[in-house]
Amino acid sequence: MREVLLEGFIYCADDVVIDVTKFMDARYANGRLEVISTYYRYHAWRPRRGGAALIRYDQGDGDTTQPHYHRFSRDGTLSAMTNFRWTVCLGSMPSFVRRSI
Repeated sequence: MREVLLEGFIYCADDVVIDVTKFMDARYANGRLEVISTYYRYHAWRPRRGGAALIRYDQGDGDTTQPHYHRFSRDGTLSAMTNFRWTVCLGSMPSFVRRSI
């Protein structure tokens, strides 16, 4: 099994930038490449408007190991951290399967 790292920035409308960090495990099974998420973090903010954070989704960042999201007030300070209302397990994480060439 190999680990895949996807990281970078997504530039959106209204000066929003999303910082993405996502680790996935990849393996070949039955002649196909299978990929499943093992850790993720998506952090959105507006760097041109004082750098204020908007929202962050992650899977354990020291505060908890439960997948959760952080909401921020207009000035970018943390206003709430909320665990997801549903059970999230590796089998339900976003993933994809690609046919081998």
